[in-house]
Amino acid sequence: MHLCVFCGRQGNSPFPPAPMRRHGWDWFTGYFDETAYCCPECRRPRHAQWMQLYDLAMAPARADERRRSMRASVVAVLERK
Repeated sequence: MHLCVFCGRQGNSPFPPAPMRRHGWDWFTGYFDETAYCCPECRRPRHAQWMQLYDLAMAPARADERRRSMRASVVAVLERK
């Protein structure tokens, strides 16, 4: 099961991913410890925050760091307003 990181809306199975993309869902993992999902209703109004989260996920981890916490990163992005 996966949930939109902004509103908590539940999406259907990401396997195969093509149906989710057709319905407007987006997701990535990068260097996060879990996958971040965004529903179609949140993609436009929260585009800037989604891109900030994407940038955090794609930045390589430091040598002393394992995968970053996706949940902590969402909180940090939402607090930036």
